[in-house]
Parts: sequence; structure tokens; C-alpha cells
Amino acid sequence: MATTLIPHLAHEPRKGTWWRNNDRNFWGCPKCGQAHEFHHRVYEDGEVTPSMICGKCDFHDYVVLDEVAPECVTR
Repeated sequence: MATTLIPHLAHEPRKGTWWRNNDRNFWGCPKCGQAHEFHHRVYEDGEVTPSMICGKCDFHDYVVLDEVAPECVTR
């Protein structure tokens, strides 16, 4: 399993990006575009654990988020 870098997109949710809305983090599957809310731990360096799995397609990978702000980090 590789690691997928997911860029931040502040304005419009898109396939293969992540965004924040109403104090919650979301991501669009890089493979199929299905939107999901994060139920994972997000670290200051953007690392997400455990690995991310899309419930709509066969995407399963470790993920690093680009441009993580302090309010996006979970404890």
C-alpha cells in the first residue's frame, strides 16, 4: 500500500481533495469522488491514521493531507 497525498481545497469539494465544513473534515475519494467525513486521527504533519477506505469503491490507502491548519488536527 502506497501513500496518497490529498490536497486541501477550501471552496468546492472535488475528487481527490479534502476540505473543512462546520468544524468537520471531509475528503473526496481520489478514485471515485465519493465524499466522506473523517473518522480518523489527523496529525499536525497531515498524516491520517488508520488507513482510509472508501465505502463505494476499492480505494484503500494511507493518506497525508496537504496544508493542515491547527484546527484540523484531532487528538
